[in-house]
Amino acid sequence: MDALADLARVVAVEASFFSRARASGRWGVSTRGADNAIFHAVLRGRGVARAEGGPLVHFGPGDLLLFPRGSSHVLASDADARPTPITALPRLVADAALSCVVAGPPGAAEAEVDILCGTFRFDADARACLLPQLPALVHAPAAPGAAPWLVATAALLDAELRRGLAGGDVLLSRLGDVIMVQILRGWLAQDTVPGWVGALADPLLAPVLGLVHADPARDWTAAELSRRAGMSRSAFFAHFTARVGEPPAAYLLRWRMWVARRALRDRRRGVAEVGRSVGYASEAAFSRAFKRAVGSAPAAWRAQA
Repeated sequence: MDALADLARVVAVEASFFSRARASGRWGVSTRGADNAIFHAVLRGRGVARAEGGPLVHFGPGDLLLFPRGSSHVLASDADARPTPITALPRLVADAALSCVVAGPPGAAEAEVDILCGTFRFDADARACLLPQLPALVHAPAAPGAAPWLVATAALLDAELRRGLAGGDVLLSRLGDVIMVQILRGWLAQDTVPGWVGALADPLLAPVLGLVHADPARDWTAAELSRRAGMSRSAFFAHFTARVGEPPAAYLLRWRMWVARRALRDRRRGVAEVGRSVGYASEAAFSRAFKRAVGSAPAAWRAQA
Protein backbone atom coordinates (compact mmCIF):
# COMPACT_ATOMS: atom_id res chain seq x y z
CA MET A 1 0.00 0.00 0.00
CA ASP A 2 1.26 3.49 -0.87
CA ALA A 3 0.46 5.89 1.97
CA LEU A 4 1.68 8.93 0.04
CA ALA A 5 -0.56 8.08 -2.93
CA ASP A 6 -3.52 7.72 -0.58
CA LEU A 7 -2.77 11.12 0.92
CA ALA A 8 -2.53 12.68 -2.53
CA ARG A 9 -5.92 11.22 -3.48
CA VAL A 10 -7.60 12.63 -0.38
CA VAL A 11 -5.99 16.08 -0.43
CA ALA A 12 -7.84 18.32 -2.88
CA VAL A 13 -5.42 20.66 -4.63
CA GLU A 14 -6.16 22.99 -7.53
CA ALA A 15 -3.10 24.22 -9.41
CA SER A 16 -2.68 27.28 -11.59
CA PHE A 17 0.44 28.31 -13.49
CA PHE A 18 1.00 32.04 -13.71
CA SER A 19 4.48 32.81 -15.04
CA ARG A 20 8.02 31.90 -15.93
CA ALA A 21 10.87 33.74 -14.24
CA ARG A 22 14.16 34.16 -16.11
CA ALA A 23 17.29 35.76 -14.70
CA SER A 24 20.96 36.24 -15.42
CA GLY A 25 23.98 37.72 -13.71
CA ARG A 26 23.42 38.88 -10.15
CA TRP A 27 19.70 39.12 -9.44
CA GLY A 28 17.08 39.04 -6.72
CA VAL A 29 13.27 39.01 -6.69
CA SER A 30 10.99 39.57 -3.70
CA THR A 31 7.27 38.80 -3.51
CA ARG A 32 4.68 39.97 -1.05
CA GLY A 33 3.08 36.53 -0.86
CA ALA A 34 -0.39 35.28 -1.72
CA ASP A 35 -3.50 33.77 -0.19
CA ASN A 36 -2.72 30.40 -1.80
CA ALA A 37 0.37 28.23 -1.75
CA ILE A 38 3.12 29.26 -4.17
CA PHE A 39 5.44 26.85 -5.93
CA HIS A 40 8.54 27.24 -8.10
CA ALA A 41 9.94 24.52 -10.36
CA VAL A 42 13.56 25.19 -11.27
CA LEU A 43 14.08 24.35 -14.94
CA ARG A 44 17.63 25.68 -15.20
CA GLY A 45 20.21 27.48 -13.06
CA ARG A 46 21.03 27.88 -9.38
CA GLY A 47 20.25 30.34 -6.62
CA VAL A 48 18.91 30.77 -3.11
CA ALA A 49 15.43 31.08 -1.63
CA ARG A 50 14.15 32.27 1.71
CA ALA A 51 10.69 32.55 3.22
CA GLU A 52 10.22 35.64 5.35
CA GLY A 53 11.99 35.02 8.66
CA GLY A 54 13.18 31.56 7.58
CA PRO A 55 16.54 29.93 6.77
CA LEU A 56 18.30 30.27 3.44
CA VAL A 57 17.86 27.37 1.00
CA HIS A 58 20.11 26.70 -2.00
CA PHE A 59 18.35 25.40 -5.12
CA GLY A 60 19.49 23.94 -8.43
CA PRO A 61 18.11 22.43 -11.65
CA GLY A 62 15.17 20.12 -11.07
CA ASP A 63 14.50 21.36 -7.53
CA LEU A 64 10.96 22.16 -6.40
CA LEU A 65 10.13 24.91 -3.89
CA LEU A 66 6.77 25.19 -2.14
CA PHE A 67 5.58 28.02 0.13
CA PRO A 68 2.48 26.26 1.54
CA ARG A 69 0.98 29.31 3.21
CA GLY A 70 1.88 31.71 0.42
CA SER A 71 4.55 33.41 2.52
CA SER A 72 6.33 36.46 1.19
CA HIS A 73 9.74 35.29 0.03
CA VAL A 74 12.90 36.05 -1.89
CA LEU A 75 14.59 34.24 -4.78
CA ALA A 76 18.09 35.41 -5.65
CA SER A 77 21.41 34.50 -7.24
CA ASP A 78 23.16 34.59 -3.86
CA ALA A 79 22.58 35.49 -0.23
CA ASP A 80 23.87 39.04 -0.61
CA ALA A 81 22.02 40.00 -3.79
CA ARG A 82 19.62 42.89 -3.30
CA PRO A 83 16.08 41.80 -4.25
CA THR A 84 13.78 43.86 -6.45
CA PRO A 85 10.00 43.67 -5.87
CA ILE A 86 8.47 41.46 -8.52
CA THR A 87 5.96 44.18 -9.42
CA ALA A 88 8.85 46.44 -10.49
CA LEU A 89 10.35 43.93 -12.93
CA PRO A 90 9.54 43.82 -16.66
CA ARG A 91 7.04 41.16 -17.68
CA LEU A 92 7.15 39.78 -21.22
CA VAL A 93 4.78 37.46 -23.05
CA ALA A 94 6.45 37.08 -26.46
CA ASP A 95 5.55 33.77 -28.11
CA ALA A 96 5.03 31.82 -24.87
CA ALA A 97 1.65 31.35 -23.28
CA LEU A 98 2.86 32.26 -19.79
CA SER A 99 4.05 35.76 -19.04
CA CYS A 100 7.74 35.88 -18.22
CA VAL A 101 9.28 37.95 -15.41
CA VAL A 102 12.83 39.06 -16.27
CA ALA A 103 15.42 39.77 -13.57
CA GLY A 104 19.09 40.72 -13.60
CA PRO A 105 21.20 43.10 -15.67
CA PRO A 106 19.53 44.23 -18.92
CA GLY A 107 20.80 43.04 -22.27
CA ALA A 108 21.90 39.53 -21.23
CA ALA A 109 22.13 37.25 -24.26
CA GLU A 110 20.56 34.25 -22.55
CA ALA A 111 18.94 33.65 -19.18
CA GLU A 112 21.02 31.56 -16.80
CA VAL A 113 18.06 30.75 -14.53
CA ASP A 114 14.62 29.61 -15.69
CA ILE A 115 11.83 28.92 -13.18
CA LEU A 116 8.21 27.85 -13.68
CA CYS A 117 5.92 29.52 -11.13
CA GLY A 118 2.40 28.78 -9.99
CA THR A 119 0.00 28.40 -7.09
CA PHE A 120 -1.83 25.60 -5.32
CA ARG A 121 -5.22 26.17 -3.73
CA PHE A 122 -5.81 23.68 -0.91
CA ASP A 123 -9.37 22.89 0.12
CA ALA A 124 -10.51 23.50 3.71
CA ASP A 125 -9.67 19.95 4.86
CA ALA A 126 -6.16 20.10 3.47
CA ARG A 127 -5.58 23.50 5.06
CA ALA A 128 -6.69 22.15 8.42
CA CYS A 129 -4.92 18.78 8.33
CA LEU A 130 -1.88 19.18 6.09
CA LEU A 131 -0.70 22.79 6.26
CA PRO A 132 0.09 22.75 10.02
CA GLN A 133 2.54 19.91 9.28
CA LEU A 134 4.47 21.85 6.64
CA PRO A 135 7.21 24.47 7.16
CA ALA A 136 7.07 27.91 5.58
CA LEU A 137 9.32 26.66 2.77
CA VAL A 138 9.32 23.07 1.54
CA HIS A 139 12.43 22.29 -0.51
CA ALA A 140 12.33 19.12 -2.61
CA PRO A 141 15.80 18.47 -4.09
CA ALA A 142 15.89 17.21 -7.65
CA ALA A 143 15.33 13.53 -8.22
CA PRO A 144 17.48 11.81 -10.89
CA GLY A 145 16.39 13.08 -14.28
CA ALA A 146 14.06 15.70 -12.80
CA ALA A 147 15.39 18.73 -14.67
CA PRO A 148 14.65 17.40 -18.20
CA TRP A 149 11.25 16.21 -17.01
CA LEU A 150 10.40 19.68 -15.70
CA VAL A 151 11.59 21.33 -18.92
CA ALA A 152 9.35 18.98 -20.93
CA THR A 153 6.45 19.69 -18.56
CA ALA A 154 6.88 23.45 -19.03
CA ALA A 155 6.93 23.00 -22.82
CA LEU A 156 3.73 20.93 -22.65
CA LEU A 157 2.15 23.57 -20.43
CA ASP A 158 2.99 26.36 -22.86
CA ALA A 159 1.62 24.33 -25.78
CA GLU A 160 -1.65 23.52 -24.02
CA LEU A 161 -2.25 27.12 -22.99
CA ARG A 162 -1.54 28.41 -26.50
CA ARG A 163 -3.69 25.88 -28.34
CA GLY A 164 -6.70 25.95 -26.01
CA LEU A 165 -7.90 22.49 -27.06
CA ALA A 166 -10.71 20.52 -25.42
CA GLY A 167 -9.61 18.82 -22.21
CA GLY A 168 -6.85 21.33 -21.59
CA ASP A 169 -8.11 22.26 -18.12
CA VAL A 170 -8.07 18.62 -17.05
CA LEU A 171 -4.53 18.13 -18.36
CA LEU A 172 -3.26 21.23 -16.57
CA SER A 173 -4.91 20.07 -13.35
CA ARG A 174 -3.18 16.70 -13.64
CA LEU A 175 0.16 18.41 -14.20
CA GLY A 176 -0.41 20.28 -10.95
CA ASP A 177 -1.17 17.00 -9.14
CA VAL A 178 2.07 15.50 -10.45
CA ILE A 179 4.11 18.47 -9.27
CA MET A 180 2.51 18.33 -5.80
CA VAL A 181 3.29 14.61 -5.44
CA GLN A 182 6.87 15.24 -6.59
CA ILE A 183 7.24 17.99 -3.98
CA LEU A 184 5.99 15.77 -1.15
CA ARG A 185 8.05 12.81 -2.35
CA GLY A 186 11.27 14.81 -2.58
CA TRP A 187 10.68 16.46 0.78
CA LEU A 188 9.91 13.18 2.55
CA ALA A 189 13.07 11.57 1.15
CA GLN A 190 15.21 13.89 3.29
CA ASP A 191 14.46 11.96 6.53
CA THR A 192 14.03 15.17 8.53
CA VAL A 193 10.26 15.57 8.26
CA PRO A 194 8.42 15.57 11.60
CA GLY A 195 4.87 14.44 12.45
CA TRP A 196 2.51 12.10 10.66
CA VAL A 197 3.50 13.41 7.22
CA GLY A 198 7.09 12.35 7.88
CA ALA A 199 5.84 8.93 8.99
CA LEU A 200 4.68 8.32 5.41
CA ALA A 201 8.36 7.71 4.60
CA ASP A 202 9.17 5.68 7.72
CA PRO A 203 10.08 2.14 6.51
CA LEU A 204 8.31 0.56 9.50
CA LEU A 205 5.21 2.73 9.54
CA ALA A 206 4.58 3.57 5.87
CA PRO A 207 3.21 0.08 5.00
CA VAL A 208 0.98 0.15 8.09
CA LEU A 209 -0.34 3.62 7.28
CA GLY A 210 -0.99 2.40 3.77
CA LEU A 211 -3.18 -0.40 5.13
CA VAL A 212 -5.15 2.04 7.29
CA HIS A 213 -5.57 4.46 4.41
CA ALA A 214 -6.71 1.75 2.02
CA ASP A 215 -9.33 0.29 4.39
CA PRO A 216 -10.43 2.87 6.99
CA ALA A 217 -13.60 0.86 7.70
CA ARG A 218 -11.66 -2.05 9.17
CA ASP A 219 -11.47 -2.39 12.93
CA TRP A 220 -7.73 -1.93 13.11
CA THR A 221 -6.15 -2.65 16.50
CA ALA A 222 -2.67 -1.88 17.73
CA ALA A 223 -2.09 -5.62 18.07
CA GLU A 224 -2.88 -6.32 14.41
CA LEU A 225 -0.98 -3.27 13.13
CA SER A 226 2.09 -4.24 15.18
CA ARG A 227 1.92 -7.76 13.72
CA ARG A 228 1.74 -6.28 10.20
CA ALA A 229 4.77 -4.11 11.04
CA GLY A 230 6.72 -7.09 12.38
CA MET A 231 7.14 -5.52 15.82
CA SER A 232 6.01 -6.26 19.35
CA ARG A 233 2.87 -4.42 20.39
CA SER A 234 4.68 -2.27 22.96
CA ALA A 235 7.53 -1.37 20.60
CA PHE A 236 5.11 -0.57 17.78
CA PHE A 237 2.88 1.55 20.00
CA ALA A 238 5.87 3.54 21.31
CA HIS A 239 7.41 4.03 17.87
CA PHE A 240 4.09 4.97 16.24
CA THR A 241 3.22 7.48 18.96
CA ALA A 242 6.68 9.07 18.94
CA ARG A 243 6.91 9.29 15.13
CA VAL A 244 3.32 10.26 14.28
CA GLY A 245 2.60 12.34 17.36
CA GLU A 246 -0.48 10.41 18.47
CA PRO A 247 -1.46 6.77 19.23
CA PRO A 248 -2.68 4.46 16.43
CA ALA A 249 -6.35 4.72 17.47
CA ALA A 250 -6.25 8.52 17.35
CA TYR A 251 -4.65 8.48 13.90
CA LEU A 252 -7.24 6.00 12.63
CA LEU A 253 -10.05 8.24 13.87
CA ARG A 254 -8.51 11.31 12.27
CA TRP A 255 -8.03 9.54 8.94
CA ARG A 256 -11.62 8.25 9.04
CA MET A 257 -12.95 11.74 9.62
CA TRP A 258 -10.78 13.14 6.82
CA VAL A 259 -12.10 10.52 4.39
CA ALA A 260 -15.65 11.07 5.65
CA ARG A 261 -15.48 14.82 5.07
CA ARG A 262 -14.28 14.22 1.53
CA ALA A 263 -17.13 11.74 0.93
CA LEU A 264 -19.77 14.03 2.43
CA ARG A 265 -19.05 16.60 -0.27
CA ASP A 266 -20.66 14.16 -2.71
CA ARG A 267 -24.35 14.80 -2.09
CA ARG A 268 -25.31 11.65 -3.94
CA ARG A 269 -24.07 9.60 -0.98
CA GLY A 270 -26.22 9.32 2.12
CA VAL A 271 -24.82 9.97 5.58
CA ALA A 272 -25.32 6.33 6.59
CA GLU A 273 -23.44 5.14 3.49
CA VAL A 274 -20.54 7.47 4.24
CA GLY A 275 -20.48 6.24 7.83
CA ARG A 276 -20.30 2.59 6.72
CA SER A 277 -17.44 3.42 4.36
CA VAL A 278 -15.32 4.51 7.34
CA GLY A 279 -16.29 1.77 9.77
CA TYR A 280 -19.54 2.74 11.51
CA ALA A 281 -22.39 0.23 11.52
CA SER A 282 -25.13 2.82 12.01
CA GLU A 283 -25.78 6.41 11.05
CA ALA A 284 -26.27 7.30 14.72
CA ALA A 285 -22.86 5.93 15.70
CA PHE A 286 -21.19 7.74 12.83
CA SER A 287 -22.97 11.00 13.64
CA ARG A 288 -21.88 10.86 17.28
CA ALA A 289 -18.24 10.15 16.37
CA PHE A 290 -18.21 12.80 13.64
CA LYS A 291 -19.68 15.48 15.91
CA ARG A 292 -17.14 14.73 18.65
CA ALA A 293 -14.24 14.93 16.20
CA VAL A 294 -15.37 17.71 13.87
CA GLY A 295 -17.71 19.78 16.02
CA SER A 296 -20.93 19.42 14.05
CA ALA A 297 -23.17 16.61 12.84
CA PRO A 298 -22.46 15.20 9.35
CA ALA A 299 -25.61 16.68 7.80
CA ALA A 300 -24.89 20.12 9.24
CA TRP A 301 -21.25 19.96 8.13
CA ARG A 302 -22.34 18.95 4.62
CA ALA A 303 -24.73 21.91 4.41
CA GLN A 304 -21.95 24.33 5.42
CA ALA A 305 -19.35 22.72 3.15
